[in-house]
Amino acid sequence: MQVGMTAVAMLCGESISAAASCDSLRSLSLARTTITSAQVVAAGAFAPSLGAAGGPAREFPGAKTLPEFCRVQGVSKPSTDSHVEFEVWLPVSGWNGKYQGAGNGWLCR
Repeated sequence: MQVGMTAVAMLCGESISAAASCDSLRSLSLARTTITSAQVVAAGAFAPSLGAAGGPAREFPGAKTLPEFCRVQGVSKPSTDSHVEFEVWLPVSGWNGKYQGAGNGWLCR
């Protein structure tokens, strides 16, 4: 299975346009960035992380309709006093080349 690395590289300020397997993204070498996990999630198999009470941390009604994707997690440290955790979901096939970012921005503590 092939996935695009463009979104991961874009988040980390690198220029990469080659396709690679999801598993190979774990060994991707990016400046000041570590990929901590890269795994294929089967279609309809995504389950949100559990919250403190043991239930889902957040409701995600569309989880069962997601196509197969490569879930990439990592940490970027662009400066000595930073620690930015990120997650990117890359389609395994049929990517239209568009990227949509979402997050907490400055609200996350």
